[in-house]
Amino acid sequence: MAAQSTANPYADSFEAYWAAGWRGILPLPYARKTWPPSGYTGHTGEWPSYPDCMAWSEDGQRNIALRLADDQVGIDVDHYGAKRGGDTLTGLGGKYGPLPPTWLSTSRSDGISGIRVYQIPAGTVLPSKLPGIEFVQFHHRYIVAAPSVHPDHGGVYQWISEIDGTVTTTPPNVADLPFLPQAWIDGLAVEAANYEKANLDDAGINAVVLQMRGGEPCEHIAAAVGRVLAATDRHDTYNEAVLAVAGSGRRGCPGAPNALGRLRTMFIAEVTAVGTSGQRTYAEADREFARGLRGALSIVATEDQGSACPDDVFEWVDQQRAKAQSGDIPPQRDHDGTDGADDPPPTDPPTDPPPGAEEAQYERMLRRQVGEMRMREQAKDILADEKAGQVRPLPLINLASFLDQPDDPVRFRVDRLWPREGRVLLAAAAKAGKTTMVSGNLVPALVDGGVFLDTFEVEPIAGTVAVFNMEVGEATMRAWMRKAGIVNADKVLIVNLRGQASSLHLGAPAGRARIADLLRSHNVEVAILDPLAPLLASLDLDENANSDVAKFFSWWSEMLNLAGIVDDLIVHHTGHDGARSRGASRLLDEPDAIWNLSRDDSDTDDDVFGPSQPRYFSAFGRDVEEPEAGLSFDPDTRRLSLTQGGRHQHRAEAKLGDAIERVLEHVAANPGATMRDIREAVYGRGTDVKDALEHVVRRGDIVRILGKRYGAHPVANHYLPTDVPEATA
Repeated sequence: MAAQSTANPYADSFEAYWAAGWRGILPLPYARKTWPPSGYTGHTGEWPSYPDCMAWSEDGQRNIALRLADDQVGIDVDHYGAKRGGDTLTGLGGKYGPLPPTWLSTSRSDGISGIRVYQIPAGTVLPSKLPGIEFVQFHHRYIVAAPSVHPDHGGVYQWISEIDGTVTTTPPNVADLPFLPQAWIDGLAVEAANYEKANLDDAGINAVVLQMRGGEPCEHIAAAVGRVLAATDRHDTYNEAVLAVAGSGRRGCPGAPNALGRLRTMFIAEVTAVGTSGQRTYAEADREFARGLRGALSIVATEDQGSACPDDVFEWVDQQRAKAQSGDIPPQRDHDGTDGADDPPPTDPPTDPPPGAEEAQYERMLRRQVGEMRMREQAKDILADEKAGQVRPLPLINLASFLDQPDDPVRFRVDRLWPREGRVLLAAAAKAGKTTMVSGNLVPALVDGGVFLDTFEVEPIAGTVAVFNMEVGEATMRAWMRKAGIVNADKVLIVNLRGQASSLHLGAPAGRARIADLLRSHNVEVAILDPLAPLLASLDLDENANSDVAKFFSWWSEMLNLAGIVDDLIVHHTGHDGARSRGASRLLDEPDAIWNLSRDDSDTDDDVFGPSQPRYFSAFGRDVEEPEAGLSFDPDTRRLSLTQGGRHQHRAEAKLGDAIERVLEHVAANPGATMRDIREAVYGRGTDVKDALEHVVRRGDIVRILGKRYGAHPVANHYLPTDVPEATA
């Protein structure tokens, strides 16, 4: 029975895996084999809890991955194309005995390729890799498991029982997995000896590279680099090429550092290209190559650094022959009486190179380096000319013609808040309700028309609005948008990118063009990015660096311009004090208007608001100047309304109301109390109590009985509720 695809592999299956005893149940992007959540893999990775899995299941479509425990191992066999892992597995079986039948996780149907899972003694460490085979262990890799979707051929991962041939997406029970035979564990330790690794830190890695000989690569290293050009599997082939180059460099071949640098450049360029299966960001690609390089150098560092390769021997022999033919040195005679011209070269080079050999080699290397530098400069000039020919002409116009054009009768997208052809930055405090303001209030006003915050007229859009949701889970976003009651729902495009920000590929021209084409094809008129921080992180940009922020806005603006979008809003978090946008000052320079959404989270002893923390809104910018005002919230419709007065006025009113309530309670319990009695009994400043008394007397809630004077000394006034006769005082 063939495995069937599901709408959401992770959400549909994680509970079955948990019930079967699996614990490292991690989400992957849908139809991808990378990347799991950070911090849950490797030696120091945490183990997810059931609530973690439940939360991930609500984040939209996801593949499912299994990080193995330290008493489990997966034998990952690749037997297709140039990979012959099945042959390696057969050879191991001949040495250490047959493997017991187990469960095979695979997306292929050849019966060989896939990951066979076994139990092992806790703490057992096996080799990471043999030809065509990798060993999945708790600290190394993970299993992409059923019913995930393969990124290349679209097949569904499945579990196959080697016992009875059952094919299913239901996971096997961990307790039913067979044990890997001890003969295999011992034998794999022997196999691993060929791949013994040194324990190197960053300084040790750098030291190994610095010990290698520089200069142009010899034919051995050039051949290793050339392997990647004809390969079909990038990851494995690059790892093998890096190991071959590192090994040759360690043995003494020249040019290894230069070749490793070229391999890095080639790898990053290849896996970050738009349209590549499993496309990485630059930062992801760089980290992936660095891991492979560290592994290769750790292997070769167990050998001593050599100083020569056979190329040097051949060159020395040629020099000796030339000198012998010119008569500079007599030919050397072998014991058989010949001059040895047809004999193989010596296995070891001479201790000292011939005079002038090093200088000649240096000159050759120098000429080659100069030639390469010239070639790179010429390539840059050609590329610059090509790019210059592709850009649109500059929009040059003289002032007279510019002024003759009619003015747009509508100056604001949102009256007094959002200038037309303008960018808005919504700076919001954490949990202040920024998504509620955007999805439940601004978006409905943009597509249905009406009044934003019950105060500001909105010009409805003719096209559509695209909301790049970078933070909220799909289920939550769906519930909020449904509650917003949008009439023209077909005018709203939701781009759910939580955990997938790198898929925008905004940092590359091709990526920007691809996004622009998509938005233009859907007639997008307004773009909303909510929030900014995840996208900056995916681009490896620092929100605290003005240069990085400027780079982002350059890319973002170019993409919008290509798409024909003139209005956009970007949501960004404020700092811990909630007073201003977090990050570099350039964040405040780019927008035409800045909206501030904040909370009154005072922690003073007389905080009359308690946990309710009212929200406040203000705006400033070009032709925008709206003072701070409060916000009221309707939980049924998620609609916000602007109220009169800012936080200072509201706090004063709240304190007065609180003082009035306490004064009324005290006077009701103590009819005839004096001002002094009330001040001593009621907590608060004297002016608060006095203002409260005057307010309730004017309102008629209590009665003030005036005291009499005895000479210059007045008798205190008394206060009592209006329903108590004055005689009782």
